[in-house]
Amino acid sequence: MSDCLHTLMSHRHKMLNISINGSLPKINSDLSAALIQAEELMLKSVQMNLSMGGRPAFNVKNKNNSTPLVGSGKMYKGIKSEHTNSSATVYMDSSVVSKNGYFYPKALNDGANVPAVEGKLMVFVIDGHTVFTYRRKAFKLGAFPFMIFQAQDKENIINIFKDAVFSKEQIKFSQGE
Repeated sequence: MSDCLHTLMSHRHKMLNISINGSLPKINSDLSAALIQAEELMLKSVQMNLSMGGRPAFNVKNKNNSTPLVGSGKMYKGIKSEHTNSSATVYMDSSVVSKNGYFYPKALNDGANVPAVEGKLMVFVIDGHTVFTYRRKAFKLGAFPFMIFQAQDKENIINIFKDAVFSKEQIKFSQGE
């Protein structure tokens, strides 16, 4: 049948034009804009973790203190971010240390062994009551990872890259005589 159509059309002044228009996906090799967006989103996520005293809410141990991780503001100010052409990073600046020079965020992230104390006056506020003591038993401080992303953060980061990896390139194929 196509031979008949071709013959018919060739006898009638060759008026057949074929045109295809559309778009095809094209791989985007420059992800710098997406990396900037991902960096900003990750930074805001970790800042929110600190501001809220931990996320998700069930990980917050001290419900009486609304922001236990930002007392002095030093940790919040210590959250830094950067990006290159191939990565985006959020990290805690090395200036966030205790009076003894210990990198405090490591203890939060990994947990820490807290030594016993004998003979030093210590004052604690527990459930609204002030407690004075000269003795404290050693204990293991559990991990409190705050440099984490929530499920919605991960989904948003994936969406940033999903939309950035491919771009559409308009194409047009024409055949006419």
